[in-house]
Amino acid sequence: MNAKPRVAFLSSRIDWISLQILILFVFTIVYTVIIWRVEAPNAQTTLDIFRAVVKAVVPFSQYALLCILGVFELGGTLMLLYFHKIEQATKQGREQGIEQGLEQGRSEAHRAWSDWNTRRQEAEAKGLPFNEPPPSNPENGTRK
Repeated sequence: MNAKPRVAFLSSRIDWISLQILILFVFTIVYTVIIWRVEAPNAQTTLDIFRAVVKAVVPFSQYALLCILGVFELGGTLMLLYFHKIEQATKQGREQGIEQGLEQGRSEAHRAWSDWNTRRQEAEAKGLPFNEPPPSNPENGTRK
């Protein structure tokens, strides 16, 4: 798996930075509008509204940034763990499938050899000529 480059700030992935900034921007705008609507009826001047909004939005944006980074990092870590488990299960399943395939191939080769030997013995018991070639040797793939 290719490791994506990371930015020094909280070791966040580069391809996530623009999305994190966009989400933070949208959250901040929405929260600013909510605070503005709540504070507007109580304020005497526009400066009072502006002060109330800044006083509420600055701490919010700091916490929102930490929450967004945390969600992205936690989500990314969980995805990496999930994909690692999937790769392990796939590898284990592939190895198990190869083992089962080899075992099935061996049993089929032994069964073919046993069936050929049974037909040969029956033909000998009846006194009939038996000129069927033997199957491949299950051990090395050659004929008898």
